[in-house]
Amino acid sequence: MNQYHENKKLFAKCTHTDIYIKKKNKRERVPRKEKGVDWANLPKHILDSILEKLESSMDFLRFSGVCIPWHENIKNNQIKRNKMLRHHYAPMLFIPSEEEEECTWIIYDIINNKCLESKLEIPHNKRFCGSSEGWLVATDINYEVSLYKPYSFLEGEKSVENISIQLPSICPKGIFYDSEDNDLEDPNFDFYIYRTIITADPLENSDDCRVIAIIRGSFELALIKPVKNTSWTKIDARRLQFRDILYYNDQLYGIDIEGRLMSFDFRDWKYIISTKLRTSDFIGRRYLVKSYYGDLLQVERHIEFWYDEINGHQRATKKFKIFKLDFENRKWVEVRSLGDSTLFLGDNSSICVLASNFVGCQPNCIYFTHDDDTISSYPNRLLDSGIYNVETKSVLFHFSMNSTIFAKMSERPPIWVVPTLNLY
Repeated sequence: MNQYHENKKLFAKCTHTDIYIKKKNKRERVPRKEKGVDWANLPKHILDSILEKLESSMDFLRFSGVCIPWHENIKNNQIKRNKMLRHHYAPMLFIPSEEEEECTWIIYDIINNKCLESKLEIPHNKRFCGSSEGWLVATDINYEVSLYKPYSFLEGEKSVENISIQLPSICPKGIFYDSEDNDLEDPNFDFYIYRTIITADPLENSDDCRVIAIIRGSFELALIKPVKNTSWTKIDARRLQFRDILYYNDQLYGIDIEGRLMSFDFRDWKYIISTKLRTSDFIGRRYLVKSYYGDLLQVERHIEFWYDEINGHQRATKKFKIFKLDFENRKWVEVRSLGDSTLFLGDNSSICVLASNFVGCQPNCIYFTHDDDTISSYPNRLLDSGIYNVETKSVLFHFSMNSTIFAKMSERPPIWVVPTLNLY
């Protein structure tokens, strides 16, 4: 098995057995003779003992990837599975590979500042319009939507299989036509969907799964239940042009560019905050995120744009402002510190983790990527990504990438993905 050598040390403590015999009132230790171990068919109580000793999220991933019986041990044991799912996973950055293959992607572990050796083959070489519940969301030239679940994020695996789900076209007829009403190919089809969220894992919890997209341009919403629906349904949002949406406490929340907030129980909308947030600065993006402790946060991203004669249109994030929703008084209250929490923002569903759970993760910081700002069609020459310190109100450093990878990001922007175990 390809995981044997990686995991041998981890499991040796749990599986090594010594035999004790009595001889002349003395206990003598007689080591068991070395034999080949059938790792795939270890007794269940030994697997349970190993599982009890695992602590980190990556250990759970490695355990599940050893072989099918070990994977099934987690899948079929609800108690162990619940323990596993309580572990939080640090997001990783999904970036294009430096290889010539257009559909090859790699994982950048931002916490440890290195690229994993795993190569992921996903049949998509354009922008992903969402990342949620461990799934990537993409649109093709026909506006058909695909969900991709990378099989594993384990370092050292050379070939990785993926799971995919095909959804119907979100735009039944093309939106670009010539003078004779013939369909034209949209060169920016991967930007047709501005943002996408998934409310639950479509395979593990299909009854509660909804895929909800914000359509770029009109910023209206479209919804589909992958198991039950054969077409997308447009959601009347009372003409509000949403910039972000969040599934929070069994309801959908949407915020527009001016800070107005609405909630939707999948029957009707109601205003939570109807007044605009006043600011003298230009707001490039607004994000909704559930804090580690359950609060509803809104994050403003202040972006500066300019034109360079050599490199063309450029952008740079100058600062972030964070607000917490006061539900009782229906107002945003500014938050000046995230404490031990860390945010990960971009084209993905926004993520909040507790920094102390991950060695190397910077607390009270925002890890951000160059995402769709609705102004420029593609990311510019300068990659607007980095780590923002909330206390000092400054960017600590920008991500350093291989020049080949950096060049490919103009059409294949990076996106955060949370590693999850596939229990299917």
